[in-house]
Amino acid sequence: MDIPKTLEDRLREGKVIPFVGAGVSMAVLDRQTDKRLFPGWRELLDRAAHRLEEETNGQHAAAVRALLNLPKPDYLEIARHAREGLSEPTWYEFLKDQFDCPRDRAKTESLKLAQAIWNLKSQLVITTNYDDVLQWALPPHVYPESW
Repeated sequence: MDIPKTLEDRLREGKVIPFVGAGVSMAVLDRQTDKRLFPGWRELLDRAAHRLEEETNGQHAAAVRALLNLPKPDYLEIARHAREGLSEPTWYEFLKDQFDCPRDRAKTESLKLAQAIWNLKSQLVITTNYDDVLQWALPPHVYPESW
């Protein structure tokens, strides 16, 4: 892979701010099953539809499933439908169940991508992820602030 010289220089100077998205978390594997530890959008929303059914909200569950079957599903819009169908506390509980995994479930070798983020030695890392993968990959004796 060819990396532009300007980017190489900025990386070396510590002038790159990594923006970490779902791809880093999707690389983490379950140590027991060797499958992804965290769901992708489709799987997450399919689980949300199942949770809607458990909460006896079949109408919203059917809508979520129908929207998932569109040729180009709008995952954010589908997530809004799922959230509307669940009470606020239930929605947050559902998300916690999906993303709040204990560290010991993760296969250590699968944290290499997250560790590579810290190896960039940036003073700031931005993430949209709900999980703790970046914390799991921290080098020893590093305690970052988070907001």
